Amino acid sequence: MDDERKFGVFKYSENFGRMGVLEGVFVAGLDEVTSAYGCEAYLGEVLGKHSEISASINSDTVKLVSDDQAIVALIKTHGLESGVNPVASLSDED
Repeated sequence: MDDERKFGVFKYSENFGRMGVLEGVFVAGLDEVTSAYGCEAYLGEVLGKHSEISASINSDTVKLVSDDQAIVALIKTHGLESGVNPVASLSDED
């Protein structure tokens, strides 16, 4: 990981009603996530054919779990990221 950038462990959770719930735990740059707040990330048909899901990236759906760099390193080293990372789904234009 880049020593100059601060990373955090984030949890994503969003309820799409009858279609289902999407969740994920991921590592991302603190600035990257903060600048993504207010954006919508297109995730595709992740909840079934024709679901066309767009994830909201805001403080209600993406929460910082820890910014302790030892915990971040542990998560990355052991591949403990799982589920959906809506920030990674943003294009450079977003």
